[in-house]
Amino acid sequence: MLAGVLILGMIVSVVALNMFRSKKQEGILVNTAKAEIKPIQDNVFASGRVRLCAKQEFYTFTGTTVKELNVSPGDRVSKGQVLGLLEKGLGSAA
Repeated sequence: MLAGVLILGMIVSVVALNMFRSKKQEGILVNTAKAEIKPIQDNVFASGRVRLCAKQEFYTFTGTTVKELNVSPGDRVSKGQVLGLLEKGLGSAA
């Protein structure tokens, strides 16, 4: 029974200490604004060069022709996507 009273006293002390500390803390002053819809201007005026981030070229050392092309320049592609088919010498596609 004494242990229960001591534990209850510790819990009440911790809660009282936290309440005392929270009254001392001051908030941080922030500026707020009401959300509103505005048009976004997408013009950029700058001098410089535009370059590719990444470029991958494909070379083959055997005589082949392109049988089918599944993408166009500028299309987004993903890893593993089939970009085209090459005609093999035996008539099968790769």
